[in-house]
Amino acid sequence: MTIERAIERDARSIARVLRANAAVRSVVLLSSGVIRRHIDEFIVIREPGRALVACAQLRWPRPNVAELAGVAVHPARQGEGLGRALVRACVERAMRRNPRLLWLVTSRPAWLERLGFERMPLGSVPMLMLLDRLRLMTHQSWTRWPGTLGGPHVLMRWSGGW
Repeated sequence: MTIERAIERDARSIARVLRANAAVRSVVLLSSGVIRRHIDEFIVIREPGRALVACAQLRWPRPNVAELAGVAVHPARQGEGLGRALVRACVERAMRRNPRLLWLVTSRPAWLERLGFERMPLGSVPMLMLLDRLRLMTHQSWTRWPGTLGGPHVLMRWSGGW
């Protein structure tokens, strides 16, 4: 397995991995066109045959604020530590820029707490960041909006430890 930056031709495969995780309400299903426009924000995991099996997006909506989004592992490969490896790679990549805040939205907080994130109150996220997240969610089909807007989503921030 290799973890590497995504390249433009990965956009369709990233979109497929995201769609394969549609049951996870916090995963935003981006089109390959949107992914292609933001390809520099994605990292991927490939299996030895070069098939893309997992992805994550590290967004910088503000120069000193990073958002971890779109962490997705193909269902056939879940439970192998690929998601953990992606989160670790994104955190390390973000920490090189020393952000004031590294945050995410999830419907699976217990898993992320084991990876070094802590829950945070809604009021601790700047309104511009929440609006930017809302804008990201509008890039998917409008039929998915209720699920990604509603539900048991938890805001979390990097707490600084593994």
